[in-house]
Amino acid sequence: MASQKTYLDTSGLYCLLVPGDARHPRAVGVMQEARRIFYTTDWVIGETVNLLTARHRAHLAQGFLRHLEGSSGLQIIYGSRELFEEAKALLLKYDDHPFSFTDCVSFAVMRSLKIKDALTSDRHFKVMGFEVLLN
Repeated sequence: MASQKTYLDTSGLYCLLVPGDARHPRAVGVMQEARRIFYTTDWVIGETVNLLTARHRAHLAQGFLRHLEGSSGLQIIYGSRELFEEAKALLLKYDDHPFSFTDCVSFAVMRSLKIKDALTSDRHFKVMGFEVLLN
């Protein structure tokens, strides 16, 4: 069976990193599926760290950042001028939806890499035609 590309969004990473979250078991289960290749962006990493810190879980944010240093199982897509412009175009095109800029960066990356699955609970991904793995 071919590997399946899976995008890690902020809400998915939060569920994965916080054991007390109701969706934590499902998030862990998805991460343990051997056939998946995981992708995220530096934007999502920053947003996840901010969320953990804001919710008084800075220790989890620090552990998460340390884990990323040695992780070979996650491809991080770093921002570029082109990615910024694609995200801006999406945000302006879908001005009737309350997408965050980080969401639009994620949508642009997913389209470019032909990723269909997102480890997220964010319904905006479903609106854009992606499969939301944490319902």
